[in-house]
Amino acid sequence: MEKPLQPVLSGNPQVVNVASLPIQNPNGVASVYANNAGLSMTPWDMRFIFTEIIIEGPQPRSELRASVVMTPSHAKALAGSLSKYLAAYEKIYGSVTPPASPPAR
Repeated sequence: MEKPLQPVLSGNPQVVNVASLPIQNPNGVASVYANNAGLSMTPWDMRFIFTEIIIEGPQPRSELRASVVMTPSHAKALAGSLSKYLAAYEKIYGSVTPPASPPAR
C-alpha cells in the first residue's frame, strides 16, 4: 500500500497518518452504484462523473449518481491506488476484462 499523504497543518507542522484517520460522515453521504464513468478536466482539476446506464422502458437512459472533483495530483494518486488494488483483486479472483463497448445506434 502506498505511503499516506502527510500534510502540514497551518501553524503547527506535524505528520498526519491519513490512512489511520477515522472516516466520518456528518452529511449523511450515501453509497451509490454506478456502471459507467466519464471524465472531464480543466487546467486546475479533474471531474469524475459516475452514472448508471438503465435499460428499461422504451429508451435506455443514463442517470447521474455522483460527480467527484479533485486536483490532478490527487487524481494521479487515485490512478496509482486503483492500479494496485486491481492487481491485488486479479491475483485473488482472476483477470478482469473491461466491458465491451455497446454497438452504435
